[in-house]
Amino acid sequence: MKKTLLVLAFLFSSLATFPNQKSDPPKESGANAIVCVYRPNNFVGFGAVFNLKINGEKTGKIKNGKKIILKLPVGKTNFEVRGKTIALELQAGKTYYLRSVLVRNMFLGKTDFVVVTEEFAKTELKSIK
Repeated sequence: MKKTLLVLAFLFSSLATFPNQKSDPPKESGANAIVCVYRPNNFVGFGAVFNLKINGEKTGKIKNGKKIILKLPVGKTNFEVRGKTIALELQAGKTYYLRSVLVRNMFLGKTDFVVVTEEFAKTELKSIK
């Protein structure tokens, strides 16, 4: 009897396997994109505050001489500041720089919202908090 129980225990233990533990493929260490939206310090419109919308949702406020750094999922993303929209196809591990500024015109000023290169942005970001 002990022998039979021992054999049965051995058989059941060999049948009791752990489920296949297939894990998800390792996520890339850059599965998101970094977007830096900034506004250089400027006397024109220094008191104006810009609302930043991403895909139609208000995300933050851009003040004179400030920046917002966002970690966003990859894919098509729309950025909007004061009616100006930039559509980007964000790619994993990349960093994008969006510059928003109020430029002088005949009356109050108009918003300029553009994508800039990293080199250009880094020179302006030195003086931004």
